[in-house]
Amino acid sequence: RRMRSTRVNAGGGFTVNLPPGEYYVAALRDDAGEDWRDPAVLDALSRSATRVPVRDGQQRTLQLRTMRVP
Repeated sequence: RRMRSTRVNAGGGFTVNLPPGEYYVAALRDDAGEDWRDPAVLDALSRSATRVPVRDGQQRTLQLRTMRVP
């Protein structure tokens, strides 16, 4: 499994460069700490996360709502 994290910019946007594949995307508050890295938490987050397929060279625009870490 691959995981990436990033922070939003001043305008509320973010950029992540990813290889082609299918991803689960979740927006979490800064105060979520490191708990989100726990496999059980990731499993729970994946049930509500946005699934995003990415093809080679593709750019995507997403609108996400902040989720709580279970």
